[in-house]
Amino acid sequence: FGTILHADLDIPKIGFQAGFAQNIVNNPVFWSLTFEPKQFSGVLSNTYFRVKQNFRVWKLHLDNQLHYQIFSNNLYPLPAFYSTHQFYFAGSAFKKVMELNIGLDVRLIDDFEGGVYHPVYGEYVKTESNLPFFPAANLYLIARVSSFRAIVMLENFSQRFRNDINFDAVDHPQFDSKLRFGLYWLLKD
Repeated sequence: FGTILHADLDIPKIGFQAGFAQNIVNNPVFWSLTFEPKQFSGVLSNTYFRVKQNFRVWKLHLDNQLHYQIFSNNLYPLPAFYSTHQFYFAGSAFKKVMELNIGLDVRLIDDFEGGVYHPVYGEYVKTESNLPFFPAANLYLIARVSSFRAIVMLENFSQRFRNDINFDAVDHPQFDSKLRFGLYWLLKD
């Protein structure tokens, strides 16, 4: 089947994590451009790096994750680079009874040859369509008092400032910006 070699580094004192993985697969199976299963005759190599760094100044937090992957052959519809970033205020209100998180969640995906979802196979199949870079962002407010939690989120916030449409998969546009509310109450005895 294949071989996996990986290593992780974790330095909790400074909020840093890093990882490396090398995957080698002999004769992998993939979906062709005509939606047929094919077997690659050779070795597929995948190298993956990730870095996670969290910064905190006073009650302001910046959490970052960067991911980079290299394939020896372009058999699968995956981006080479993507990252996630959360910038938020974490504090308390009302005499420290309510905990609050107010922030921005950003996801950056480099342009790549995207996949189209095939419902019969339940898989994403490679295409020759290029999905462009699009910064996706959500605004959110999370409040917690004891066992009660509430969330207000403006999803796909960045869509309001752009004229183009975000596609994470070919022919499947992301929804327009929308407002979500959520409540959670754990009733205890």
